Amino acid sequence: MWLDTPVELTGEGNADDEPETTPDGDVAVSDLVGQINAKGLRARGLDGSGVKVAVIDTGVRATHPDLEQRVSKAENFISWDDEKSDIDGHGTHVAGIIAGTGAASDGRYAGVAPGAEILSARVLSGPLGSVSHIIDGMEWAADEGVDIVNMSLGSRALSDGTDPWSLATEALLERGVLPVVAAGNDGPRSYTVSPPAAAEGALAVGAAGGDDAVASFSSRGPLFGDHSVKPNIKAPGVAVTAARAKDTPIGDIDPAGPEGPVDDTYTRLSGTSMASPAVAGAAALVMQAHPDWTPRQVALALVSSARPSAGESVYDQGSGLVDAERAVDQRVTATSSALDFGRLSWPRAAEDTRRKVSFTNDTAEDITLDLTLDVKSTRGKLPTTLLALAEDQVTVPAGGTASVAVAFHDNGIRTGGALSALLTAESGSTAVRVPVGLSLEPESHQLTLNLRDHLGEGADGISLVDILPLDRSLEPFEEPQLATLASKITVRVPAGTYAVSAFIGRHEDDSYWFDSDIVLTGEPRVRVDKATELTLGGTAARKLAHKVDDREAENIYRQVGVAQRQAKAPAGERGPLSLHTDVQFRHRAPDYWAVPSRTRAKGNRYTAYFREDLAKGYVYGKAPDGAPGDGEYSYPTATGPVYYLAAFREGRIPAALTGRVKNSQLARTEARYHAAEQTGDFDLPFPLKSKLATATVKGVPVGGRRVNVPSPGTRTEFFTASKDIAWAQELRWSWQNADSFDPLEHRALLTRPEVFRPGPRTEHWNRPVGAPALAPDGRQLTRTGDTVTVDLPLGGDSDPRHLFTSDDLYATYSYTLSRGGEQLTRSRDGAEESPRNTALAAWDVPADTGTYTLRAHADRSQWNAVSTEVDGVWSFRSGRTAEGTTAALPLTGVRFAPPVDRWSRVADGRTVAVPFTLQRTGDQARGRVRALTVEASFDGGATWRRVPVVKNRALIAHPPLATLPAEHLDRNGHGSVSLRVKGADRASTFAITVKNAYKLKKS
Repeated sequence: MWLDTPVELTGEGNADDEPETTPDGDVAVSDLVGQINAKGLRARGLDGSGVKVAVIDTGVRATHPDLEQRVSKAENFISWDDEKSDIDGHGTHVAGIIAGTGAASDGRYAGVAPGAEILSARVLSGPLGSVSHIIDGMEWAADEGVDIVNMSLGSRALSDGTDPWSLATEALLERGVLPVVAAGNDGPRSYTVSPPAAAEGALAVGAAGGDDAVASFSSRGPLFGDHSVKPNIKAPGVAVTAARAKDTPIGDIDPAGPEGPVDDTYTRLSGTSMASPAVAGAAALVMQAHPDWTPRQVALALVSSARPSAGESVYDQGSGLVDAERAVDQRVTATSSALDFGRLSWPRAAEDTRRKVSFTNDTAEDITLDLTLDVKSTRGKLPTTLLALAEDQVTVPAGGTASVAVAFHDNGIRTGGALSALLTAESGSTAVRVPVGLSLEPESHQLTLNLRDHLGEGADGISLVDILPLDRSLEPFEEPQLATLASKITVRVPAGTYAVSAFIGRHEDDSYWFDSDIVLTGEPRVRVDKATELTLGGTAARKLAHKVDDREAENIYRQVGVAQRQAKAPAGERGPLSLHTDVQFRHRAPDYWAVPSRTRAKGNRYTAYFREDLAKGYVYGKAPDGAPGDGEYSYPTATGPVYYLAAFREGRIPAALTGRVKNSQLARTEARYHAAEQTGDFDLPFPLKSKLATATVKGVPVGGRRVNVPSPGTRTEFFTASKDIAWAQELRWSWQNADSFDPLEHRALLTRPEVFRPGPRTEHWNRPVGAPALAPDGRQLTRTGDTVTVDLPLGGDSDPRHLFTSDDLYATYSYTLSRGGEQLTRSRDGAEESPRNTALAAWDVPADTGTYTLRAHADRSQWNAVSTEVDGVWSFRSGRTAEGTTAALPLTGVRFAPPVDRWSRVADGRTVAVPFTLQRTGDQARGRVRALTVEASFDGGATWRRVPVVKNRALIAHPPLATLPAEHLDRNGHGSVSLRVKGADRASTFAITVKNAYKLKKS
């Protein structure tokens, strides 16, 4: 369930002659009661007295000054607590809009019907609740004899009004209760009105701004399924001021801009949650004025008398903005809230299709109404002449009814779309509005697909089918991706050209998975201009599998997929439509097959691919030393060689997608995985690390499987070498327990996608020293306007290509930012956010240009034996960026690569050359690095020795371990080397210190 919670507003208000607005341009409401034309009724003594309104919500704080003596009963229907008041703040605000007396504001913020009686049903606690709780509250309210039920809540699931909640809402009308319901906050997209506003008898309320225009967030129609008109009406719902439940999550929400607390007793909130109680209050005034009217009559009076806004369709606003005084006084109303044609299917009858609506005259004189029909094409650019009035005038007898017809003139149109119209019937000051809706199905035909497995038999496994239109956008509710267990599927599709792909499953009783075999098949171009039947799959299938030089390598991962995309964007779309479906298995995969296409793509994308990982020395279900071995975890591990392979074909599915692949055709990597003996607080062995390789095939992202690699260790890894295939790799610090549970993403090394050439290469993983690991895009230290943001993981390894994710769970971070020697106050701390990110912080800084110093520190000693502490100090100049732009500020990182062994150790008593790479990022011109110095420490940073630097190599003389005091040796008898580097360039200075960067061992 969702609450109609506020949208975020920004801006601190404008001059008195300019309305306050939201980022999306919605105008804040300044006078709700006046905007809905209810002040005149209040002057006439109408205040809702004698009318009972149930607020089905988070409860109501009855002790609020505006609601004292207004709440007659309160009940709780939540099963996990017995609280009856409002501990969230939503229901109190809603009740204040309906019946707040304004006692705390001398009447300024009084509700629409301050004399109405409120009954509170608490059915939600924050965002949590259930339909059963809500229906219980609705039924209780009806049993208590309420006249109106207000529900400022709804469901994310769409419905045509036949869901249980909508049916329960419909039943309220039969019990003499008017349901007023928020339409939802999922606009401006169409088909977003949700239950229970989907109920035919629910008065579904959209939100308007202070200028009467529909709010950007307000849910729009038509209704899912039957394409009927919803919402029915709109009311003010942007930054509405009403009762505040202080010290509650919603009562205290205080975003920038016009929303948030006004004082201790009032707050401003936005949503159709605020619009719905405005209409409920107006309904209470109508009921007081006309106690003999049924709830349905009251609803029709409100809808018939609403004020429409120009330029908005009835699917946006219903009949318009509620007008309380006109609803009370106008004696001519329509007998239905809308005139709906629904969706007319193709082919259509040759004669005109007509729908009628009746008008009721509750006066003593005949009234002649002049009729107009304002038609808009809301989808598909349909001619507005397709809808017309059968007559332009009607006389409604005194005390009687008369009907008029609206006709759909079918001129043979084959395209689809939607028309909306507002029927207005006027006579003098009388103006009756009736929304009209019509949807047309385009020329459509049946497309039947016969699905055959590789033996030519009807499919009996799980099959996936994609049907992408190549020459149009999707129709509402059109599902281009289908799943079935049947051997034949029939879908109704608009006439046109399609790209079809399918993954056909065959089931065997003894299969490890449900499907024993999967057949890739499809046709890139299928023309449908009549009933069409197509057979996919069959005995032409050929098995998909790579053959490699190492015959002992077994399959450990398979993925097959098809990526499709239209040649160009269809009318009304920002870009071409696309589909990408794949089937992958991580363990004991089914056999994969492919059937060649008979057609080829023409301009449209149709990329078929196959991904496969093969491995020698693959072990599954064996727990490493020190790991849980209770059978819950499988620890998939491969000692190698491992083959990461990908094959593809564009334009069609080929007869042979895979085949023999020689080692000489592949990129061969000698991957060396380093480790360090544990000496810190964490003292468990981690002999495995989780490795993943994924591919990007012609721009299509393709997956892979995480499999452990022994660490320390060396593994040969082969990659498909192709200019069209880029590989991204990731190594996580902890092991892969099971296929379904990925290890934590924190403290992971990763690469950006890169293309490999055939031939040998060597890659070191987790080899010290690298901190911080800078990303090439420079987005780890930025300035946007007057905000400086840092997101700088202080870890990494020696390879400049390797990026690093935050040590979030494994390190303690601290940041300071100073300007001119004065430390600034942090405005954002990622460690306090969810999801947590200790590597992130931000500061609001002065607009003028100044000199800044960033200091970053990470204590990694609890979980790490090397690079236990990292310090960085950077100075730079910065000023405000242009509006809407972000500047990357200068950072420098250093990646040392000492000649360590697999345990991150170097022999003592000798001088070694330690290569290093400087990484510099930022938008400013940097120039050459000057005044570069490198220092080493062998006592944990207590003392430092400057070392020679020759061509980006630091010449470090390692002392014999025997010369080091015992307190500077770890429990394994090893010493450590700490490193510090300083330098400057045209844009910045930097100083980076890594303590215990690597280990010293006995020669």
